[in-house]
Amino acid sequence: MPAESSTGITSPCWIRSKKASLPREERASKSSIWKVDPTLAEQFPPAPAKEMVLSRCSTSYSLKMLLNQRRTDHEWEIATFGMLGGRDQDGETIVKYLTAHFGK
Repeated sequence: MPAESSTGITSPCWIRSKKASLPREERASKSSIWKVDPTLAEQFPPAPAKEMVLSRCSTSYSLKMLLNQRRTDHEWEIATFGMLGGRDQDGETIVKYLTAHFGK
């Protein structure tokens, strides 16, 4: 079930995943633990940031939500930076990819 932020925007479940509960430094190093379903992965448009999105948002449920949701740039920023626990370069890259391919 998606989590709702104080802004009223629902964030994908990756915020509540085991990976998201790890300290920020460990999340990146442990991202390879979660295997990505190849059927889901091939549905994401090719781009340099695709692998980053797949590794950082790797639960099947989260990836399905990404494929099925359309959000504005601002909404993707809220969801992504909330998941990452703050704004960083990876987050900026992920937001650009999601907005370009799953924006409204």
